[in-house]
Amino acid sequence: MVLRVAYFFVSDPIGDLDNIVKPIQDALTGIAYADDRQVVDLVASMRRKGSTDLRPLTLTPTLASGFSGGSDFIHVVVDQSSRIEVFQ
Repeated sequence: MVLRVAYFFVSDPIGDLDNIVKPIQDALTGIAYADDRQVVDLVASMRRKGSTDLRPLTLTPTLASGFSGGSDFIHVVVDQSSRIEVFQ
């Protein structure tokens, strides 16, 4: 499995990126996968809402909903790994 986590914050991040990802990965156990050891690829990012480096982002309805609100949000995608994600 590949776990993709994108944390978007308004003013200050709530913590370090690695500390944000681990509870999410653990919480998805039994929901998105049987055991979090099935996650063999992890792609994580943390960006300020309104940052200019968001331009290549494909704005899905789910992401649009998160960006339209005035608070921080986290976007999570769990998918099958097809190759080593770091080399994309």
